Amino acid sequence: MKTSKKCRFNFLVPIIFSLLLIILQSQLFCQANKKLINNFDVLDSLTGLAISDIALQLQSRSIDSVKLNLATHPASWMVLNKIADKNKFPSIKIFVTDSGIVKKLKTLDLAIKHFSVQYSALPNSGDSLLRTITVELFGTMSGSESQLETIKNSGKVYKDIISRSDVESVKAQYDFANSSVPEKDRTFFEEIAEPFIVVTSAVLIVVLLFTVRSK
Repeated sequence: MKTSKKCRFNFLVPIIFSLLLIILQSQLFCQANKKLINNFDVLDSLTGLAISDIALQLQSRSIDSVKLNLATHPASWMVLNKIADKNKFPSIKIFVTDSGIVKKLKTLDLAIKHFSVQYSALPNSGDSLLRTITVELFGTMSGSESQLETIKNSGKVYKDIISRSDVESVKAQYDFANSSVPEKDRTFFEEIAEPFIVVTSAVLIVVLLFTVRSK
């Protein structure tokens, strides 16, 4: 009877080991194929969402044509690309010159308030960082015969957690799509134990030197 149980156990061992190996490999495969969205792509997506909000505000005011003044910013071209996208402004004509009929249109003065990437250290989280990417636009509407109208700020925020080793892989070629990384929090050993060991070692060396000289 004991021999039968032992044989059964010996038979199950390789099966259990194989199952554990398959689970481990699948987890490693998932981690290896986890793809982080780079900073530029996130900013591009958020810009599109913010522009869609602006378009909805114009549509709610029955505006079908408008002259655009976009304040200078390193990322202004990204905003212009989204404005030029017919899917963002499907029924609104955007003009950027002063000729002809444009002089009679209302003017949309648009500016970028926030266009940034920030990394924040998470307490007691080792190498993890909180990545916060923000796009916020604001503006005003004006016309020759109308008062100044405020456009509601359109802000979009994306947050996720990445490791310090992932920062390089999400970087972009534009300065506005990157940010400095906060210093890593010192561990208990680095903060207290390590200095204590250094000081203790120095004291012992001094004691030994005096002991040797006295002899």
